[in-house]
Amino acid sequence: MLLFDRVRPLSIPLFLVVVMMLCLAPLAPASAAPDMTTAVRVASAAPLKTPPVPTVTGKTKVGYTLTAVPGIWGPSPVTLKYQWKANGVVVIGATAATYKLAAAQAGKALTVTVTGTKAGYTTASKTSTPTAAIAAGSLGPAPVPTITGMTKVGYTLTAVPGIWGPAPVTLKYQWKANGVVVMDATAATYKPAAAQTGKALTVTVTGTKAGYTTAARTSAGTAAVTPAGPGVDVSWPQCGKPLPKGQSFAIIGVNNGLANNTNSCLATQLSWAATSTGGTGQPLVALYVNTGNPGTAGSWWPISNTYAGKTVANPYGQCTKGSVGSACSYMYGYAKAYDDANIRGVKNPASYTWWLDVETENSWSTNKAANRADLEGMATYFASIGAKTGLYSTGYQWAQIVGAVPSTSSLYAQRSWLAGGSSLQNASSMCSAAPLTGGGKVTMAQYISGGFDYNKSCI
Repeated sequence: MLLFDRVRPLSIPLFLVVVMMLCLAPLAPASAAPDMTTAVRVASAAPLKTPPVPTVTGKTKVGYTLTAVPGIWGPSPVTLKYQWKANGVVVIGATAATYKLAAAQAGKALTVTVTGTKAGYTTASKTSTPTAAIAAGSLGPAPVPTITGMTKVGYTLTAVPGIWGPAPVTLKYQWKANGVVVMDATAATYKPAAAQTGKALTVTVTGTKAGYTTAARTSAGTAAVTPAGPGVDVSWPQCGKPLPKGQSFAIIGVNNGLANNTNSCLATQLSWAATSTGGTGQPLVALYVNTGNPGTAGSWWPISNTYAGKTVANPYGQCTKGSVGSACSYMYGYAKAYDDANIRGVKNPASYTWWLDVETENSWSTNKAANRADLEGMATYFASIGAKTGLYSTGYQWAQIVGAVPSTSSLYAQRSWLAGGSSLQNASSMCSAAPLTGGGKVTMAQYISGGFDYNKSCI
């Protein structure tokens, strides 16, 4: 027989079962709805040990490094992070315990916020008290400049500033003569002018950089500036010969001894002339041309007032074939000047001063008025292209060829270049001699030395 066959079943009425179940159920307010979810209690994160307020150490000046001192955080270990701020504004990228003060922080107060984190603990942040306003940085190195070059009028001096830092530093220059500012001398190089003769030069270099205090350093004075040297004139006789060096200015002969030919060394000599150092009132490079008034004995002589396709306004009237008077002499001079400017190989002829070389060794008319007209024609052409002119001769030769010039002549106010000096001292005295024409001025005097023609500038 099976075991359950031995158990006697209980005979309990159904209504009693219901009553027993109701008695066993817990009572609840009618308003309470049954909670169908399981409630889980979460423990609150523990606070970190009272974190200290950080401090900042270091010199509060641009270019120096500040250090955050966070204090001791706990319970150890605590991960610390940093954020620097300037006047309360986050400094981008400044998230280390140290910070090197940049130019942008000049004049601002800095703080550092230290944030501590630890698993299972509430994150905490503490901010330092502000620093003093950040002072502008000091440029360094800021060396005393030096000056290189020859202390002579017309030669270039160069300021050597040395290495300034922290790079980059903007440098400006100011040259002074005997302590007085030289106007517009604000580049790293300076070419002393005649006004600086006998004076010592200095250069002040001023360095500037945002966030840094401006600094200035002044060089020691140079030796006294010496005067400019003389100029030199050369032409076809000097072809192929070594030419002087260091000339202050140069005058190059365009012709080969006559008014109707060309100096074969013109291009080479113009290149040499371009090395002139300056320092006088003369242009660095000028030109001179041979003149003459050969009449019908020359290889060419005008027969009308037309040249190079242009009819020239002739103050002496109409030039006609066979005439050797002032009208045709004027046209001859005009034509020779045209040739000098256009067919001799001179580039940009209007940029030069053209000296008219008047000497008795060339062919001239016995008619001084015609000779004057010849030179007037040359001066008129050069003036028409915007070029300046002047007259070269000795007083004696000028008197023989041209004589007195009326105030109505275009030659009357021309500058004079006097020939015939025997030395620099003699040429210097010629600067106060009478000019070739009544309205002119002696601006240059020539003398011979070592086989070359040197020239003293009188301006």
